[in-house]
Formats: sequence, C-alpha cells, structure tokens
Amino acid sequence: MNCRCGKPAKHLQTKKENANKGRWFFTCPSGNCHFFKWDDNTPKSSQDPTMNSGPSSMITNDGLSNNNQRKLPSNFDNYNNFNHNNHHHNNKNHKNHNNNNNNNNHNNNPLNSLRSQPTSVQINFELHSKREFIVQGYHPKLVDLWKNYFRGSYKPDGRGWVLPLSKYEEAIKKLREENYNFNVEINGFPVYVVKLINLNDEEQEKQKQIQTEMEIKERISSELWSTLMTFQKEGVTQTIMKEGRILLGDEMGLV
Repeated sequence: MNCRCGKPAKHLQTKKENANKGRWFFTCPSGNCHFFKWDDNTPKSSQDPTMNSGPSSMITNDGLSNNNQRKLPSNFDNYNNFNHNNHHHNNKNHKNHNNNNNNNNHNNNPLNSLRSQPTSVQINFELHSKREFIVQGYHPKLVDLWKNYFRGSYKPDGRGWVLPLSKYEEAIKKLREENYNFNVEINGFPVYVVKLINLNDEEQEKQKQIQTEMEIKERISSELWSTLMTFQKEGVTQTIMKEGRILLGDEMGLV
C-alpha cells in the first residue's frame, strides 16, 4: 500500500493504552502527506510481535518443576530468595524499559497528531504559475475539500495543494461558509492580484469564444448559420465551448 506521496506506507502498531491498543495501521513514512489508514486485516494484539516469550516453568507444592519434575537442591531457600530478588530487579528494569518505549511511541506516533487537532488553522495562498495557485494550512477536515471537491493535486514537497486560479474565489467562499469546529484564518491575495486573476479569466473566456466562432464558421455553412436567430447562435457557441455540458431550453419565456 502506498501513501499519497506514492511511497510505500509504514506498517505500525498502536501501543498507547486506549481502546485501539494493538491495532495496526498504515501511515506516510515521511509524514508529508499525513496519510493514515487502519489495517483491519491484521489481527489486533496487545503484545509486541517483536518480543518472543519462551516457555516458563512453575514450581509445584511438592517441590517439583512442572517441566522436568526434578527435585530442588537442598539450598532451595537461598536459591529462592536470590531468584525472587533477581526477578524483582528484572521486573523493575522491564517496567522502566516499557515506560521508555511508551514515551517514545507517544512522541513518535502519528496518531497523536491526528487526535490533537488544532483549534485554529491559518490558510495561506501562494501563486504557483500563471494559471495555478497553492493553498497552505493543514487540517484533516480540509483535505477532503482540496482533494475531492476541488480535485487539487498535492505537492510532494509538502508545500500544499495546487488548484487552478479560476477556483480562487470559490475556495475563499467555501472556507468562509463552511461551519468548521475550528477557526480559519485566511491570508488571501491582495485586491489587485484578484482583479488581475478575474481579468485573465475574462480574457481567456473571450479568446475561447472567438476561437469557437471561427471553428463554427469553418464547419457550418454560412447559409445555415444565417438562418439561426441570435440567441440560437449563442446557444450553439456556448454548447461547443462547454463541450456539450449545458442545459438547453429553446422555448419562449424559458430562462
């Protein structure tokens, strides 16, 4: 399985003491794309698979071991005291080792960054090219907006999501209208940049319309074209410009 960066995802197990302890999950190896997915195919386990526990022997009441039934030596009491102290010391070291592992897992576990979601997100916009811009500022709930709604592409270097300039005003509107459970601070483009973006869109629209009309005149005879009314010519032109994605109503009074 690959993350959004296209790299093989890391396969990790949850160590934190909660309802998900022992569950396996996939995450981005570099942490750039914040990819995360539970692995429900791998059985949940509360034991670290890297720790192998060998067979243990237990002393019975009759002084015999349940593994090989050998009799205990005469100095069993001294041996038992030594074993008890040594076992207590090992348990203490084992607990300290587990505490250190838990602390390290807590600091390195990408789940913690998902649980502790920010209450305020700063959104920055940056020009990427003549026709694209980059939006920066991460929150899990915003990923769906940029990826699925706007069909943006994520930059592998972690700079943000790339969207066409024509979607800028719609992106600002979405950020302001959506009722998120966190504050959104928007640092948009200056007014003069927005005007240039709109002028550029209008100019591209005009150029596209002129080019479409020229193609129509080349493909349709002037005799047929002259029989159409003005609104019909506009309808044909818009239909070709939008590649057929229109709702056509050719009736009097129908808007």
